[in-house]
Amino acid sequence: MSGHSKWATIKHKKGAADAKRGKLFAKLARQIDSFEADLDVDGLDEPFHGVFIRAPIVDSVADEVAVLAEVDGQPVLCQHGPVTVASFHPELSGDTRLHRRWLADAGLLPAAATGSDAEESQGVPS
Repeated sequence: MSGHSKWATIKHKKGAADAKRGKLFAKLARQIDSFEADLDVDGLDEPFHGVFIRAPIVDSVADEVAVLAEVDGQPVLCQHGPVTVASFHPELSGDTRLHRRWLADAGLLPAAATGSDAEESQGVPS
């Protein structure tokens, strides 16, 4: 043998893969401080109160991704087809409009039940 074993090769490959994953995670895990902000969300009549807890930063979006809300020019709510991502916690706002919108988009709730005004946003549709 030339001094290398099968296990040394596997160890080297695993180390390289782990390093690559670590760099990707570091890029994805960049976060900003916690804060709250009223957001102008496309499709909602009234602002949505966003609660940001160690919010991840969206560096860039592809042309086919719809940016539904921004804070200081940074995307915080994006949608591509059936997938919606948020940099904030909509479940902490007490406002159910985004959850109802997602349920309607998934076909689990009639679109008419999404409610676009703030008064309806506090209750759960029947």
